[in-house]
Amino acid sequence: MIASPYQQAIYDWIEFGTGNALVDAVAGAGKTTTLLEGARRLTTTNACFVAFNKVIADEIATRLQAGGSLMQASTIHSLGKRCLGKTRVEGNKYTKLCRNYLQGMSELAELLQDTPQTTAVKHLRLLVHFSQLTMTVPSEENLLGLIAHYALDELERILARNAPLWEVIWRGVSVVIEAGKEQYRRERIIDFNDMVCLPTVLGTSMPQFDFLLVDEAQDLNRAQLELVLACKRPQGRVLFVGDRRQSIYGFSGADTQSIDTIVRRTQAQVLPLSICYRCPALPIQLAQQIYAHIQPSPTAERGMVEIIAQADFLRHVQPDTGGCAVIGRCTAPLVELCLKVLQQGKRAKVRGRDIGAGMLEIIERLKQSKRFQFATLLEILDEYRDSQLEILGAKPDNELAIDAFLDKVETVGAFYQAYSNEAKRQARPTTIEDFEAYVTDFFSDEDEKQCILFSTIHKAKGLEFNVVYLLPEKIPHPLAKNAWQHEQELNAEYVALTRAKQALYFIGRVISNLKLPSEEPAPEPAVIAEAEAVVAQYDELHTAQLAHEEAPQQAKKAAGGRPKKQKERLQIKVSRDVAIYLRSRKGGDAEGYSGYLEALIRNDPGFAAFLEHPSISCV
Repeated sequence: MIASPYQQAIYDWIEFGTGNALVDAVAGAGKTTTLLEGARRLTTTNACFVAFNKVIADEIATRLQAGGSLMQASTIHSLGKRCLGKTRVEGNKYTKLCRNYLQGMSELAELLQDTPQTTAVKHLRLLVHFSQLTMTVPSEENLLGLIAHYALDELERILARNAPLWEVIWRGVSVVIEAGKEQYRRERIIDFNDMVCLPTVLGTSMPQFDFLLVDEAQDLNRAQLELVLACKRPQGRVLFVGDRRQSIYGFSGADTQSIDTIVRRTQAQVLPLSICYRCPALPIQLAQQIYAHIQPSPTAERGMVEIIAQADFLRHVQPDTGGCAVIGRCTAPLVELCLKVLQQGKRAKVRGRDIGAGMLEIIERLKQSKRFQFATLLEILDEYRDSQLEILGAKPDNELAIDAFLDKVETVGAFYQAYSNEAKRQARPTTIEDFEAYVTDFFSDEDEKQCILFSTIHKAKGLEFNVVYLLPEKIPHPLAKNAWQHEQELNAEYVALTRAKQALYFIGRVISNLKLPSEEPAPEPAVIAEAEAVVAQYDELHTAQLAHEEAPQQAKKAAGGRPKKQKERLQIKVSRDVAIYLRSRKGGDAEGYSGYLEALIRNDPGFAAFLEHPSISCV
């Protein structure tokens, strides 16, 4: 396979470069194939490919071995776990430590007031989590900054109505983190955050690599970045790979400016990987309206981008062996559509077990009502919604969190209606236990190709499908107000637009900030400018060629003889984009000759004097 100029620049850096580098890869750029080829060119065997999760790491390890590379493959968590020695993993380690801390408070019941102990534990655990991943010193001021940044609204409510409890919670963050360190030292117990935090915090012995290749760099948090850099030998190198426009996990602790942070922190050379090999040309034109630098493959098919009426969607959508997905920003509309598709007898799933867990958490809160019965669930759900909205609405600029909460409530309501209707059709009793099982079974994290997969944008990241249907509502989310939230919304839109390998359908209407692609791709201004420069270059060369011919013609007249014919071929070099643009003007053959330039030449008054020379070509 012939390398693109972008790929070749990466290979050259791997073989001959110095320092660190960052590959700024667009969606569908074939980065894994590129990186595996790059790994083959390493001269050192002391190298590690750091992957995003275990599934990817195992796949990379197999492909590295098949390609003859001795490079290791590991997740960041596995890399950190190696640094901590023999340990026992307990996923709820810090939940227990938070609970122990709170239960050690005298007069705890009075301190909690109307806040359940489990809620206080959860919020303390959340602050510990963000403090660890961002490596934030847990002062009150810094913790308030985390609450504001990550929109931890329930903590805001505790802060507003129960100052003594807030005092206990924020002071507990450092206490719990220190207890976690001590438990590791004493009992060798860790959780997943410890794997990436403790090695650098405690200064443990770490493996030292000559070369590290770190994938999905846009999703790194500070703790992960520090761990990776600590595993680099003093004279070693790191190649980070990421797409700043696929940074959509800022809400979970990832550094929303991870790419810029890496470049600044490591003085990395930026190497673009800008050609998308996944998507056809038309979806790429849409993505270019969000991120202009993404380019279609030179061999990309045109593909399909269409608007499909909502009334036609249920008839139109079908499973596809190459994958069919319905993607949206919020969960409730996806659930409602999925239920309708299931009623038609088509196989369908909603992706995201953790989304189902969120629904069950709300149901569990409803069950705590003293007058709870399954028949009154919707009534209690409405009361719960109203009480929470009153609290959420007390905080200014909280619209995005309010909308996310309403999305969850509406999803629970949609499930209740669907479950009740199904039970009525089957003439079977309804119970809360059966309803919870119904919700659990509805969600899946399996990438099933034989069903229609309904997914939020965040759950679809990293996946690809032959056919994608997009729900345009709230893309980008209109309630994102601060700069990082707005950028995350545009990134989410970009992710949604780059999942389709063949066809992309908008349900009802196109996304409001997009224009449907034209029949022919609109060239960028830089391409047009370069094309105009080519024409000017032709004019200059053509004038020189005529002047060159004029002297022999004068000699012919003076000597009465015929001058010897000069065999010459005019070559004008242009970039690939300009060649495509020129051919699009008046056609052109597959060899790269420009019909546009030929038309210009034939219309030139001086062309008759040029006829004895070979055809002009554009290479």
